[in-house]
Amino acid sequence: MKKKLDKEYYLTRGEYAKKINKSKGSVIQSMRRGGLTNEYIIRDNCYYFRDPSKKRENKVSVYGPIYTPKKTYNRGNHLKANYPNHAFQQHNELKMLAALQRKVDPKKAAKIPRAIELIEQQDREQKQKSILQKPTKNYGGMMSRSELNREKFNPTNRGRINIKKTYY
Repeated sequence: MKKKLDKEYYLTRGEYAKKINKSKGSVIQSMRRGGLTNEYIIRDNCYYFRDPSKKRENKVSVYGPIYTPKKTYNRGNHLKANYPNHAFQQHNELKMLAALQRKVDPKKAAKIPRAIELIEQQDREQKQKSILQKPTKNYGGMMSRSELNREKFNPTNRGRINIKKTYY
């Protein structure tokens, strides 16, 4: 087995560099970076390389496929799309409306505006009910004695305010 390895790895660094058309320094750098891990062995404190012209085993590319992958398009995302401007969004909405008009029965399509009006009316009524439920203040009405005296009240965090008499 060792004799077979000796026959396979017989080139020095300089000879290997000449075979691959590089300098000896670039071979040393690629060895340091781990690029030639399976190309050489160390015997008697010397590096011996295999012949690069021989056919290698199945070498798999680390960088992925050589061809450009096909671009994936985001089709069907109209409502949550990231449009660059408002005109594109309106254009898409018009296309969707035209498609709906072809699919929906004309009698049903004629009733759609009335249905929208009913929904808006229900929303208005619901908002009015929520407003009426809130207690309203008595603006402009008659005030009681306690309400008239509330201007005299002065809230502080320090308790009573003692006004000292001063001489003029």
